[in-house]
Amino acid sequence: MADCPANRPPQTLDEAELVSFVQAVVARDEAALARLYELTVSRVYSLAYALTRNSADAEEVVCDVYLHIWQRADQYQESRGTVLAWLLIHCRSLALDLLRSRRRRETGQAQLALQPNFEEDNGNGAEALLVLVQEGTRVHQALSALSDIQRHLIALAFFNDMSHQTIAATIQLPLGTVKSHIRRGLKILRTYLQ
Repeated sequence: MADCPANRPPQTLDEAELVSFVQAVVARDEAALARLYELTVSRVYSLAYALTRNSADAEEVVCDVYLHIWQRADQYQESRGTVLAWLLIHCRSLALDLLRSRRRRETGQAQLALQPNFEEDNGNGAEALLVLVQEGTRVHQALSALSDIQRHLIALAFFNDMSHQTIAATIQLPLGTVKSHIRRGLKILRTYLQ
């Protein structure tokens, strides 16, 4: 728990320095992203935790925030606000998306529990067809519970048979980020389909 972002002391923020890091991230400078993370993560994590009330969810939101920054740093406009405000707006949006997704997933699971369980009759007849439709619905619901990036990365890994390293190189994401999103996505799918 010592590495938890909430346990890190808040850094003194120099706006000009933060802007320079964002500009360096636009140029794909990983060290700049790491430094931006170090300076701002405690505040981003605090907001994520306040919204989700769950440390694992807050950490997932934080990962998604910095992934979003890595992918879209060029969208930052200094005239519209500070870098920290920009990060916190993304954090709030992603946390609310996560909570909505969770609500949809829980509603879907409740609806699945209410559906009748048809017995298979050796693959023949209407009951077998209904079972297949239900299984297809469960898979669809499980996939819809994933974030867009998780769905995309899992598709690349399993349907296109790409290695994590190939995916990272292809879509220009750090390898660790690719692995984390795939791992979290598979965990969601496993939970849904058990």
